[in-house]
Amino acid sequence: MRGISTLALMLVALATAASAAPGDRERARREREAREHPEYYSCGFTRSVASGQLVIGAQLDLDGHPISYNFRWDGGASGEGLSMSYDWGGTSYGPVEWWHARFTLATRQHPGFATLILRDASGRLLYEPRFGGSNGARSPGSSLRYYSLELPVESFAEALRTPGGAMLELRGRRTLPAVPIDPAPLAALQAALAADRGELERRIADYRNRCEPGRNEEIVVT
Repeated sequence: MRGISTLALMLVALATAASAAPGDRERARREREAREHPEYYSCGFTRSVASGQLVIGAQLDLDGHPISYNFRWDGGASGEGLSMSYDWGGTSYGPVEWWHARFTLATRQHPGFATLILRDASGRLLYEPRFGGSNGARSPGSSLRYYSLELPVESFAEALRTPGGAMLELRGRRTLPAVPIDPAPLAALQAALAADRGELERRIADYRNRCEPGRNEEIVVT
């Protein structure tokens, strides 16, 4: 009886392995190749900053020397309201140049075809996407509509210097009340990055044990 149970377990294990999704097998193969033949190492960790999540990371060569640094912060409303993400990076540590800002306004209102634009406190237009406007993306089963705006570095930096601050406004058949952009997270992010630099450097110093090996993905053009 015990032999039959053991055989049954073996058959279940073989069936499970055989039914593994192709994507899972491919991911396992890539992870194995990365461990055995790494082309770089990635270090990183996440911190809670300014009611959001800050990711601090670095990519290293095989000798443990930093090639690039990358940072991302996601914050703001988790449901209805304004959420935002900031991404930046470069060959030096810290937010020297912000290179990407994305704002998303989630609303239960139905303004129809509308565009999320950037304006100042007096209503002056600061930035409008060249190809903008949508009916608002929606998730299955959700009553929220999501309108997004991506800003170039220069436009975002200029907007933050505007007297009275910058605001986001959804303009369409019906314009919704403007929502101010809170500049406070930027100062909090800079303080967090300064405080956590030592932690990243400690991980880099022990990169073979505390960082993840990786390989460059081959790009196939079809």
